[in-house]
Amino acid sequence: MNLFEEKSQDELKAEWHKKRSMGIGGSDIGVVMGDSPYKTRYQLWLEKTKRIQAEDISGKFHVQRGVMNEPVARAKFEEMSQMRFEPRSWVIDGKEYLRCNDDGWNDQFKAMLEIKTMGARPHADVANGIVPPHYLQQLQYNMGIAKANIGYFISYRPEDGTLYAVTVHPDLALQEKLMQAAEKFWLDHVIGDTPPELTDGDYQNCLDPDFEDASERYKQIKAQIKLLEEEMEEVETRLQGFLGNAGAIRQNGLLIQRIVRKGNVEYTKIPELQGVDLEKYRKPSTTYIAIKGER
Repeated sequence: MNLFEEKSQDELKAEWHKKRSMGIGGSDIGVVMGDSPYKTRYQLWLEKTKRIQAEDISGKFHVQRGVMNEPVARAKFEEMSQMRFEPRSWVIDGKEYLRCNDDGWNDQFKAMLEIKTMGARPHADVANGIVPPHYLQQLQYNMGIAKANIGYFISYRPEDGTLYAVTVHPDLALQEKLMQAAEKFWLDHVIGDTPPELTDGDYQNCLDPDFEDASERYKQIKAQIKLLEEEMEEVETRLQGFLGNAGAIRQNGLLIQRIVRKGNVEYTKIPELQGVDLEKYRKPSTTYIAIKGER
């Protein structure tokens, strides 16, 4: 069955973006754990908070290859296992942001499938019982949400028709770790609107030839500013000394006076505010671009 013939590209795109925005799915968990080779935690945060739109990959060859061959791989595994599987969607009641879509579910044995059409090298690894870490996390996460008794990671190679399956038993400790990480990411970073720390994968090189000139000029100006700030601090200290016991000095275009500023209120020490959720009174987040010199 060619799913790309049943729905238009626009329909697939809209459906894909809608599902992605509703919580942390199985394809996200490797990113949340920092083990995905395709995306960083910060990039995922940008997508989930709708600061950027997730790349539409529905038209890419490897995605179409996977979607078109998933039913074929499922049918071949059904023939091998003598079990029937139907894809299902899952959410945890009360925590609907923990969700997943499997590639096949057998209700009798509570068995779950995760089907991939990978390249030749990882496909050969699966033949030896090796599942890529981020895909294993995806399957364990999905199994935890569905409370599956058993999982099967399937690698299908449509070019030669080979199919390898690895039996995956529930790792309850890992499943709990994955779901806690997903929940923390969603609540702290997405709902809390706080970005995760940047990693090496978040830094890019600028290919514009004018960048080098602008960055060198920036560093020169910063160095000059630092020298001027040091000189200004010395002059301000000298001017402050002229005030002595006087209330204020107004002379030669300068006003020198003592300023008394009240201390900030320590809201955490107010008994009446203990247990009160102050987050709803917080102003919306603001985004700005910071430029810093590296040491």
